[in-house]
Amino acid sequence: MIYFIQAGENGPIKIGKSDDPERRLAQLQTAHYEELKILWVEYETPGPIKDEERHLHLSYEDDNIRGEWFKPENILRDLPGHQNMISVDIWEDGIKKTKDVIFRYGYDAVVRDREKLKPFGD
Repeated sequence: MIYFIQAGENGPIKIGKSDDPERRLAQLQTAHYEELKILWVEYETPGPIKDEERHLHLSYEDDNIRGEWFKPENILRDLPGHQNMISVDIWEDGIKKTKDVIFRYGYDAVVRDREKLKPFGD
């Protein structure tokens, strides 16, 4: 899974991968002075998880602070539920399905199955 963890209310965001984002949050929290929170988890990715993580890091390389930590503005803008996402209805095998189209910073749109992409904790 790909996770987005933010430090504080307006702090940097870490983009990483883990089989257990909650455990990873706890590990990071022990070494961080601000409260960390999980903003988003991508439970499934369109390709290998390592490639998706690398793609995300490259997508936001202009916002990179250090390592896997990024300035939050563009990431927050691009997370589902923000202005850079639209939902479209398509028909597959006679069944209407809703897909979310996410416009990522500096990259082409990414289409996700709505049922596979949801905020952490839902």
